[in-house]
Amino acid sequence: MITPYVRPQDTITQILRQTAVRTTSRRNPIVIGPQFSLYLNDGRDLSGAYLDFDSAGATDNLYTDTKGVALDLTRLKPQNATAALYGSGLQALVATFTGAPNGWTLDENDTTFRTLRSPADTLAGAGMLNAGLDGRPISIGDIISSDWDGGTPTGTTRRAVVGLLGTVMASSYDDTAVGLLNPVTLAAAAAVKVSANTTSGLDVATPPTIHATDVAMLKGAGKVYLVGSAYQLCDVLDFTCVVGGINTGATFNVTSLATGITTPSPVTSAAVGPDGGNQFSIDLTTAGYVGATDVILTKASAMVAGNKIRVILQPVFAPNTDTQLAVTGTYTGTVDRRYAIEVTERDATDIDVEVYDVTGGDPTVAYTDAIAGSALDIGTSGLIFNPTTIGGFAKGQIFYIDCVAAAASTTEFDGLLLDGPAVPSAEVAAAGGASSITFTSTTVFQPYSGLLDDTNTAGVDAALVANAADWDYAADLGLPSTATGRNGSDFSLFAGGYGSVYLSSKALVIPLAGETVIEINRDVDIVTKVGETSIENWLGRGTLEAFTGNQNRVVYALRTGGDTVADFTTALRKIQTTDRVYALAGMTDSEAVMELLRDHCTTMSNKFNKNFRRAYIGTDSPGTYVQWGALTGGGYRTGDLASSVVTLDAAFRSAWKFAATDVGSTITLQSVGQTYTILEVLSDFEVLTDAADVLTASNSNLILTRADTPANTALYVQARSVKLGSRRISNVWCDNPTVTENGVTVVLPAKFLAAEIAGLRCALLPQQGLTMTEVTSAEAAPSMFTSFDPADLDGVASAGTFIVTQESEGGDVFIRHQLTTGTEEGALAYEDNVGVIVDEFGYAEKDTFKLYVGRRNATPDTIAEIDDKLKALATDFTQVELANVDIGPPVMTFFDEKGNEGEVTVRQDGDLADTLMTYVKLRVPLPLNGINHYIDVGVAEVLAGADNT
Repeated sequence: MITPYVRPQDTITQILRQTAVRTTSRRNPIVIGPQFSLYLNDGRDLSGAYLDFDSAGATDNLYTDTKGVALDLTRLKPQNATAALYGSGLQALVATFTGAPNGWTLDENDTTFRTLRSPADTLAGAGMLNAGLDGRPISIGDIISSDWDGGTPTGTTRRAVVGLLGTVMASSYDDTAVGLLNPVTLAAAAAVKVSANTTSGLDVATPPTIHATDVAMLKGAGKVYLVGSAYQLCDVLDFTCVVGGINTGATFNVTSLATGITTPSPVTSAAVGPDGGNQFSIDLTTAGYVGATDVILTKASAMVAGNKIRVILQPVFAPNTDTQLAVTGTYTGTVDRRYAIEVTERDATDIDVEVYDVTGGDPTVAYTDAIAGSALDIGTSGLIFNPTTIGGFAKGQIFYIDCVAAAASTTEFDGLLLDGPAVPSAEVAAAGGASSITFTSTTVFQPYSGLLDDTNTAGVDAALVANAADWDYAADLGLPSTATGRNGSDFSLFAGGYGSVYLSSKALVIPLAGETVIEINRDVDIVTKVGETSIENWLGRGTLEAFTGNQNRVVYALRTGGDTVADFTTALRKIQTTDRVYALAGMTDSEAVMELLRDHCTTMSNKFNKNFRRAYIGTDSPGTYVQWGALTGGGYRTGDLASSVVTLDAAFRSAWKFAATDVGSTITLQSVGQTYTILEVLSDFEVLTDAADVLTASNSNLILTRADTPANTALYVQARSVKLGSRRISNVWCDNPTVTENGVTVVLPAKFLAAEIAGLRCALLPQQGLTMTEVTSAEAAPSMFTSFDPADLDGVASAGTFIVTQESEGGDVFIRHQLTTGTEEGALAYEDNVGVIVDEFGYAEKDTFKLYVGRRNATPDTIAEIDDKLKALATDFTQVELANVDIGPPVMTFFDEKGNEGEVTVRQDGDLADTLMTYVKLRVPLPLNGINHYIDVGVAEVLAGADNT
């Protein structure tokens, strides 16, 4: 483990355009793994290989390519586990409506005749679903087959549903909204003093009582004021003292805003009340109130000329709308509107009104001298109003009519929009119109395209049988109720004659005898040489990613006969004597194969073989994690089940103890073939499960499987890195990265990330690190920032895991830290690019002195020559081209065995007169993995002696 582990903190941008073009081809990636031929499921035109679907099934169909040519089955062996039947455009019958007629209708408002309406209830959404649909609402994409009868013309149409139409809700209007309360009683009116226009101390003692003739005057005068939250007929009365004095000695001018009258001469007050000297009774007759009683004002002292008071006179009002205005008709507007009917003039027998649309959609219309019983249009949308009793109206009165347009529901749907006419327009015309068309049979089909397996069969085990040379598919295929959603039918058959089926298989391509590495120099050669680049073809997709990572330079591929140790052992023998390949990308899911790749790289890089190389493999999150069960050497841990408690047998209790972290895991008892969830840990050797109380088992084999949690995923990945444990192999991990393939987002296996990284490693200069480098093979890795926090990832990295991550939605997918699994030997071993520097120097030594052994003699001249060349070689490694000065050289300096800087050692190796020993100690740079910034902040002091006065 790397202890303590500190993740790199700053981003280092790799400038690939500055990478010098190599003059040798040693540091090349090679992708090793099985190639799969993907038959008929890679998005190509398959028109030549489809079979029209037959509900009776089919037999003896040969494997053919898209041109109908039989495939060579000697090299392409479809694996039964991956051969499958696919459907395209199949149609399962899910509902039938019969009868003459069956209740379905054409929507008469649709002149294209593409709209069908339900015979009853709804077809989808909320509300009561039509019983004929068997609990399955109609969906967009369904197929509707209609048998129709128009009298002379009859026929059948088959159309796809392209839209759901809401149930139409009828228009409505509300004629009770009125913005004015009308006077209907003759009680005493309220008189509210307006303080701003009143002399201090002056008030109203008694307001007048309004007579019926005064009510009529107010209605005709039409002064409307907002009282509280409602508009009312009111009047403003101004009383101004002309001659001061007490009671009868004082005179007043009175002005009515409603009548527009100012008394022609001052009104003399009359004495009233017990303190008549301070009360003033004023007659309103001369101000236009013919039948009203007097207004009585009060003041604590005598009136003074100029004293004034303003009073808002409010007669008693109550709602009265139902009998005054009758609204009839049907609102035909297409939008909701509020109309206002305002009385602009009122006479004894007629009124003038203006009708206007508050929303501004309709023009204003004025009506004059409208009498009771008139039928007057309200706008242009089908409504009329009738003033029933003229006496009930008042000038200034406003009635509001709220109109709601007919609209389709957004939650309940009883109509279908089809992709063409349900009945041809010519036939509708010949029948005499849409209302003359009846439907005698209407059937609903659910379309389906995709895999057909044992859930699509009726009474047989498999939808497809792939034989050695041909294939069969079963009769009576269809959709189960889990796919259709029907309540009363478990299975819905596909209709014969609609859609097609084709075979899809993943076939292992067996390497030819004597086949060696495959060289890829152009991206267009990938498919030709190693197959499709779908993620289903490991070798093809891995080669593509490695080629991209290597900046479109040469990549090698090596085909294996499968994903076993034996398959990879056979393939690796083919490259054990070459030094043209360096970064091995293993296309494997087998941990044993990963260990084989590690051992191969270690062996090939030893002092005898000198074919330096390193490997990159990918680890995927498996979803479940077998923690223990099988014993080394065979057999299993065993235990008993009773009363829902699993008890580990005594023989295994010292080697294993249950822990709190086991809650949520599953435990399988092989003797009963069941798996149960652990609910509680009762002791070191007992757990409570969700098994039924009555179940028992004795001495059963046990398998404990961890739950799919971020913590268990991290432990799994860490364990693999620790097990690999070598500076010669990197374990690349990213939790469920995604990529778009054929328009669908799918999880990208980590082996393909490893392939891109192997290519990147070869594209960059040896001294360039990969930390913080963006990768392009994955488009997103959302679970890396939604499921794992930085501490989790630090733990995984500390075990030597090469993590690829993403830190925010839409952010770059990048390498978190370039690590090998060799964590026990310090940074020189676990920093990936440090080993590359050493390997590059080793290859340089190999090239420089490859012609000496066996061809030169061990002489002082030879020693001197080797010394010079080795020193020159080491010196070259301390240099850097101007374009790469920001990266720096691969070697900082070097020393001989005595510690002399800039020197190397070349001498006879001990007592072996025919063997020379060279020694050079390289000081190589480590990647910059952190910058610690310190900002020391202090408080400024006031200068001593400063003048603050």
